[in-house]
Amino acid sequence: MPVSFCLIFATFLWGSSFIALKYAIDFYDPALVIFLRMAITLITCVFLWRWVKRFQYQPAILGDSIFSNTK
Repeated sequence: MPVSFCLIFATFLWGSSFIALKYAIDFYDPALVIFLRMAITLITCVFLWRWVKRFQYQPAILGDSIFSNTK
């Protein structure tokens, strides 16, 4: 997936969560809403853990050139 699509999708999810929480708290107890939100996040993280563990850390080339002392 292209990085720009992933960023736009993440921004959409983050922004829409405020609207969804506003309406959910009107119908349900706030503690229940937060509990369900955290439970969904935990289940998602458990399923994605194997996929995330495959990635290897690679330092950024741009970051190395910005913070180096060479001119």
